[in-house]
Amino acid sequence: MTLPVEASILLLRHGAFERSFDAEGRVQEVLVEAANARAEALAVRLEAAQRPVVVYAGRSARAVRTAEHIARRFRQPVYAEADLDEMRLPRDPDLAERDTAALWSLSRRRPDAAASPGAETLRAAGARGARALAGAVRANPGRLVVAVSHGGLIAAALAELGAGELDREIEFGECFWLAGTPLGLVAED
Repeated sequence: MTLPVEASILLLRHGAFERSFDAEGRVQEVLVEAANARAEALAVRLEAAQRPVVVYAGRSARAVRTAEHIARRFRQPVYAEADLDEMRLPRDPDLAERDTAALWSLSRRRPDAAASPGAETLRAAGARGARALAGAVRANPGRLVVAVSHGGLIAAALAELGAGELDREIEFGECFWLAGTPLGLVAED
């Protein structure tokens, strides 16, 4: 898959976060202070570039909250996009860290196979993410598309777009600048 020639995308992994439970036992995700500061600094940097921006994010609280820093700076909404969500699993994706690590390890080794019964393959997740990015570019001509997602989806989407396989975990807050076809990619932290 390729991006439209006019594509200009900042693909960003959400910031570091902590989980807690509210009074009703629901999981709450709160960005750590360093993640808030880093996202705000990126927003200031983007504002200085004086480009029109549109902001998308996967639907998890950590992705939306990271995106809100940028959207606020530009007085824009955050468009929650299901296709920027993490790899789809047949049950709640908030697995124990040990379980999540095992699923990702298996998915990276075998991107065309489901890591657990009923799960989406990593390759399918990457295609889904790449289509979402291309659609956002087409829907917003002339604007920088800022897309906040998850490390696994970002790596898979980059592979789908021809940027090669990333054999490492993408760090919290890590950015990738993408341009249209041929794909231009600059990793930046």
